[in-house]
Amino acid sequence: MKTLRHMFLLGTLFSLLFISCSSSDEDELTKTGPDFSISDLQGTWNATSAFFSPSDPNSQANGVDIIAEGGSLSIVTQSNGRFTMNFNVQGSDPFTVTGEMFFENNEFFAIRFDEEPNDYEYFGIEYTPNNLQINGGPDTAEWDFNGDGNDEPASVTLNFVKA
Repeated sequence: MKTLRHMFLLGTLFSLLFISCSSSDEDELTKTGPDFSISDLQGTWNATSAFFSPSDPNSQANGVDIIAEGGSLSIVTQSNGRFTMNFNVQGSDPFTVTGEMFFENNEFFAIRFDEEPNDYEYFGIEYTPNNLQINGGPDTAEWDFNGDGNDEPASVTLNFVKA
């Protein structure tokens, strides 16, 4: 009986220790950042430049600005952060990218693309009511720089004006 009581007390002690020491390491995903809210981005934005550059510093490929090369890019953003990007690239079929924008811990701007729902990427962002710039570091985008049908990791800078 004494052994059973010790096991019960020990089990209770471990349960209390586990509960009191466990904490949520999950990051809070919010719609409000340090300077603006995601709802401020609601509407249609048209790209004035969309520059993709190879992430590999040893790459022989040149970067590409799809707008300068005659293409177009627009993003339609809902107040809840859901968005649709419509790409129209010279010499290619139009394509669409969808996802959700948010802030991690009210601080870091991030995008979760629908193609990878369990992952998200951090981006730099500059916003005014009429201009939007989104910058992604190495490996935040992909582009087929050499035309072989395979996308290579890329950095991206997107400049938009409000439609």
